[in-house]
Amino acid sequence: MRSIAFADFLIGVGILFVLEGLMFAASPPWMRRAIHRLRGRDPASVAHRSALNPAFVAETGLVGQWRAEGFDPWFPFPDRDGTQLRTRYMFDSHQYRRDGRALLDQVNGFEVREPHADRRLLEFLLSVPEPMFRREGVPRSFARKVLADRLPREIVEERRRGVNGVAWYRILGERRAEMASDLERLEGSPLARRLIDLPRLKRLMAQWPEDEHAAETRKREYLATLTRGVHVGRFVRWVEGGNA
Repeated sequence: MRSIAFADFLIGVGILFVLEGLMFAASPPWMRRAIHRLRGRDPASVAHRSALNPAFVAETGLVGQWRAEGFDPWFPFPDRDGTQLRTRYMFDSHQYRRDGRALLDQVNGFEVREPHADRRLLEFLLSVPEPMFRREGVPRSFARKVLADRLPREIVEERRRGVNGVAWYRILGERRAEMASDLERLEGSPLARRLIDLPRLKRLMAQWPEDEHAAETRKREYLATLTRGVHVGRFVRWVEGGNA
């Protein structure tokens, strides 16, 4: 009986978690900002994903611009409709996706291609009736049917979620010395110092996690903030002609 009660409890917690996410996504911007504050977050801060210099953000009035444009620095999903998500992926977020892929060379040591972002494929998927993507409650049912004669049964019928980038700490560690050198060179660029929070990036380098377990708790800082900051800094130096 205890095991059944505990299972019911877990199901209830899961339902509440989903409902909270849906309510948060559907709430107006002012309410999302209030929720962020209650959670101890700065609703106007991009520091959790960006290496932008806070002084530059204040100097240029970026927070006001973001609010006027409806941009939420915490990147919520404003809808749960599959068609709208695919449309936004194709149009609104396409450049953002390309930028994100560009910096993966910094993380992986090689360039990454994303065949699923091909415009022709996205246009085709937008023409497919939405119910086909989850027929009879089966997730990815359209892909499973289309690929049934092209992939092993174990892959087509797989329902579990995989984990991406499990070796990120080791791969990034192999490029640690290179990034440290990049940060030292960026100190010679007035524009880089103005745009990028170089002191913060240097602190991240100095506080490098001792092992993979410690790194997981700071994954976003290193995979998002540090790598993006170095990536943008390299571009700044390239524009300035100081890429040597």
